[in-house]
Amino acid sequence: MEYALHPDLGKFHLLGKKDFDAIGLEELQMKAYSEDVITMDQLSEGMVIVFKTKDGRYGKFRVDVGGMEPAIYWITYQ
Repeated sequence: MEYALHPDLGKFHLLGKKDFDAIGLEELQMKAYSEDVITMDQLSEGMVIVFKTKDGRYGKFRVDVGGMEPAIYWITYQ
């Protein structure tokens, strides 16, 4: 089974390797989001992805372990 981020979950924006803690809600609200599928082979350790859910919530997550069984840390804002 290959995992991926699909647009049925929301829209995404790959930031790359950024300072996770420095990215706040205001920055998330200014990003352009895409409905493109993001596959696990596009992600590596330290990569930050921001998102907007179908409910209009913003969030961010960081890939702590890359590969086919990733570990992530995320925050979602109301």
